[in-house]
This record gives sequence, C-alpha cells and structure tokens, in this order.
Amino acid sequence: MNRVLSIQDISCFGKCSLTLALPVISAMGVECVPVPTAVLSTHTGGLGEVYFTDMSQSIGPVTDHLNRLGVTFNVIYIGYLGSIQLICAIKQLIRTFKSKDTIIMLDPVMGDNGSLYSRFDKDYVKEMQTLAAHVDYIVPNLTEVSFLTDINYTGEVVSEEKLSGIFREFNKRYSSRLIITGVRSDESSMSIVSPEKDGNPAISYTVKSSKKKFHGTGDLFAGVLAGGLAKGVSLEAAVKKAADFTAAVIENTISAGTDERFGLCFESCLSMLTDR
Repeated sequence: MNRVLSIQDISCFGKCSLTLALPVISAMGVECVPVPTAVLSTHTGGLGEVYFTDMSQSIGPVTDHLNRLGVTFNVIYIGYLGSIQLICAIKQLIRTFKSKDTIIMLDPVMGDNGSLYSRFDKDYVKEMQTLAAHVDYIVPNLTEVSFLTDINYTGEVVSEEKLSGIFREFNKRYSSRLIITGVRSDESSMSIVSPEKDGNPAISYTVKSSKKKFHGTGDLFAGVLAGGLAKGVSLEAAVKKAADFTAAVIENTISAGTDERFGLCFESCLSMLTDR
C-alpha cells in the first residue's frame, strides 16, 4: 500500500491539520502515518484561549523507531511545525527517510492575509526558508510565498506581472516545484498556480470561490495533493483533484450553515475521493 508520513499538529476540535489529513488520505486508499508536532485543544481562530503542547522532543525517538522498522514512505508531507527546534528536527527526519523514490512536500504554514501567525517571527521565517531548500514540492499561500521570497505582500488579487516576479524570485532561491494556493484574479474565483519547472509545464487551475473563509481549507487541499502524489498521479491531476474536492467541501459547509469556527463539513464528501 502507498504510504504518506504526515507531520503537523493535531487540533482536537476545529477540523484542521492531522484531523483532516488522516481521513482524507485514508479515503484515497493511501496509508497515513501521523507524527504530531503539537497538540492543541482547538485551532487558534477565534475559539478562545488554546491549550498548546509542543511535541518537538518526540520527533527524534519516533524517527529512530520507524527507521529501525524499515518503514518507507512515498510522500513525506510537512505541515504546521511551530518552532525553530521542530524545523531542525524535521531536517534530520528528511535525511533519515529521503530516498530517490520519496517525495518531500512542504506546506509552510506561517501566516495569512499578509501577516504571520502568532508565535512566529522573522527568525522563524528564515529557518523555514532553509527547510524549503530540502523539499521537492512547496504549497504556500500568497502570504507565505511572500515571506519565503522576501517580496512585499499586496493582497490575494494579483496581476500576471506580480506573479511572474514571485516565480522569478522563488526559482532563484529554491529548486523545489512551487504550487501557490488562493490566487485570485477577481472575487468570484480562486486559482492554484504552478510555474514551469525543469521542463515540466506550468499549471493553472481555477475553481469557484466563496467570500467566506474557513479554517483548514489549505490543510484539506494539501492532504488531497499528498494522497494523489503518493498514488503516482501527475501533479496536474493531483492539483485538480485537490482543488475540486476543496471547493465541493466549502460549498457543502456553506449549505450546512454551521459556525465557521467549527471547521469544514468534509465527512459527507469523502466518497468523492474513493476509487470506485
């Protein structure tokens, strides 16, 4: 069976990070091996004071045990880390498990709407930039790619000229394939864009967008993308599957009328991911 190692936090309530990755990747017929980087009572988006436990001390022992067992992975999917110490631990994990057949995918969870999340500063950004040099695919939003390239964030509605400038600066610094999420040319649509890299064609895929913003949409997209890459489908096909599924889940969540803070109503949509 294909296997994804998913390294990110677990929020007990709010449906993001590992609580999305586990069911989504499993529904695709891919084994998901979770390695929690932190345990939170809820996500940090408007649900009050959050209980937070850093799990950085567990990364090394977990890595050593899995390595002794000879476990291998098709994809190593790295999400929310939360500390410089954890970034350093993940670099060691990559060195342990990376092979010519292993894809390293990074969702550099750092911020949104032009600002860093709480707990993060410029030193964290610099360390994330060094991690980005060790991966094959990187899946930032526009805020995160702006921090990775030291280009000023100007909003999610961007021109072709602005995107071209981001692509040029990114390719100067990194060898990884860039996939930017949440790019808008207007308020009614959202695109995923990926420039040409090493002779592989550029990708641009657009879906209908909602004005509402839900926690976990980036995690959902990245989880489906990781599952698709683990199954060996093309990057273009994986991007389309992830974008279509995320759009369908957002529409389903809006129809359900649930509190936006409580996360995405993805459970009834999982059948869209299964092979029939």
